[in-house]
Amino acid sequence: MQRILITGGTGSLGSALATRLYPTHKITILSRDECRQKALQALLPDADFILSDICNKTALRRAMVGQDILVHAAALKHVDLGQKNPDEFNRVNLYGTTLVAETWSELGNSPYALYLNTDKSVMAVNHYGKSKAAGEAVWRSYGYSVLRYGNVVGSNGSFLSVWDKLVDEGKPIVVREPDPTRFFLTISDAVGLVVEAMGLMRTGENNFYPPNDSALGTFLGHGGKTENDPKTGVFVPHSLQSFSIRDVAEAYAGLNGCNIEAEPLLAGEKIHEVLTAEGEVLVNPPGGKLGIVRPGFNGVLSSKTALRLSGVEVLKRLGRV
Repeated sequence: MQRILITGGTGSLGSALATRLYPTHKITILSRDECRQKALQALLPDADFILSDICNKTALRRAMVGQDILVHAAALKHVDLGQKNPDEFNRVNLYGTTLVAETWSELGNSPYALYLNTDKSVMAVNHYGKSKAAGEAVWRSYGYSVLRYGNVVGSNGSFLSVWDKLVDEGKPIVVREPDPTRFFLTISDAVGLVVEAMGLMRTGENNFYPPNDSALGTFLGHGGKTENDPKTGVFVPHSLQSFSIRDVAEAYAGLNGCNIEAEPLLAGEKIHEVLTAEGEVLVNPPGGKLGIVRPGFNGVLSSKTALRLSGVEVLKRLGRV
């Protein structure tokens, strides 16, 4: 039975991933939320739990000894808090990520280390995104793998949960302007992408790029890896659909009998999600939902131009209709 360490394992995605992998793997969770640890421990009694911040190297070493795979999901994530507290976001998202990669490497563990990243790190316009972009660069410098994905719809803190609270309080729901779009990704979808990325970096099945492409090898990372090492890469879902939040708001308001108020985007908030930047191209594998990023120019992968779902379709997929 393989041993998997998940940092930030009590967050929405981390706990869902741990629950998915628990029946067939030995799970260790490192997080700093003691209440969530107690709740998750009741569901996963045979998992190991370590209470710590990722900036505690002693705790990291204790958690990493004997592990086969690392999934680094720990991060500070709220855009508005990042704008107000840049030092703390640097400490956790950059310095903490550096410690995680450094400690995993010093212990001589496997190259199977996956960093979970956000669309906000691509052509970042807020401090949260910039701290995650820097974390990705550090992670890749060790030759480890990255998975980028967008916001998870319907998770705790998402716009739907905010709207539900406003409706319960008898208030109108709030929509940002000008007409932001987002990729459609549920928590189950996100867990599936993580599992697929873990399989790609472990089995080498992502070796679908040209076998002698030295530029790609240089782009993917260093850390003593060969230029075509199939265990490293930046993975991105290549066929996500998207939606307009305004369209979802109108469908939601029709079902709940509430009004809609428009407000400007928050400071640092993106209008559209992007998963590849200028200077990056996504090469799609034969089958599977993930492609791999390589150097090139083919336009950014954006929720603005992705195949669009209607507001009603989004609510149906989330079981709201």
